[in-house]
Amino acid sequence: MSDASLPNYDDFDFLLQTHKLTCSASEVHGILCGVICGGMSEHSREWLSVIRDFCLDGALLPDEVAAAMTDLYKTSFSQFKDGQISFQLFLPEDDVALSERAETLIEWLNGFLSAVGIQKIKLQDADSEIREAFQDLVSISSMDTQLEENEENFQSFEEIVEYIRITSVLCFGEFGNALPEDLPKKPTLH
Repeated sequence: MSDASLPNYDDFDFLLQTHKLTCSASEVHGILCGVICGGMSEHSREWLSVIRDFCLDGALLPDEVAAAMTDLYKTSFSQFKDGQISFQLFLPEDDVALSERAETLIEWLNGFLSAVGIQKIKLQDADSEIREAFQDLVSISSMDTQLEENEENFQSFEEIVEYIRITSVLCFGEFGNALPEDLPKKPTLH
């Protein structure tokens, strides 16, 4: 299992705001995960142009931001290769209001869906479970983010996050550009 962990969300988001990028940390992560799940290779740098198109209207990224995003890309790819246990969505901590967390989840999901879409995957050729999951993600992307702070909404939100997380890992398994030897080995049952 990888020991790759995501950076501090608030610090990363502050870095983006300091450089006047229009994307949030969660949206950037969604975009990076979308290009990874859409088949971009681990050592590719093409994701930089995708980020520039989404967040900067094609302008160059400041070096400090490009370095932080490179680390985020590598960490995310490593987590995907490790599979379901390691991969995490880049969202604010639990101490943030549920409505704000829901908004960042939608930003993540919109970035993810858009980036997967530009990777030209052949969704129609995918397993029916993957096609159905993508339809679910599209539906989730339009959910109401004004959530009252209560246990039921918190539980529902956590279930949606987990569903998106697992669907992302499945998408990586279906379309990702990892070589078979790069993927974690399934345990042998005796």
